[in-house]
Amino acid sequence: QAKKYAFRCHRVTAPNGVETVYPVNCLAFHPSYYTFASGGCDAIVNIWDGQNKKRLCQFHKYPTSIAALAFNNNGTVLAIASSYT
Repeated sequence: QAKKYAFRCHRVTAPNGVETVYPVNCLAFHPSYYTFASGGCDAIVNIWDGQNKKRLCQFHKYPTSIAALAFNNNGTVLAIASSYT
């Protein structure tokens, strides 16, 4: 049980307290580190530290939802596809 966790990503809380949960469309795992990227229908990409269960950073909001993510072979570039999904 200690190894299981759910990360709360791609959620927005409005000023009135109502929380909107957006679907996660894609994940990309870094080839060298225990990090991964998630992209969702909220048009945002998050970078996560899987071992420490923390979000490392959040990219700016894209014009449309995130359809696909991929790291290159050595992990120096993250490709982001933004499209209506």
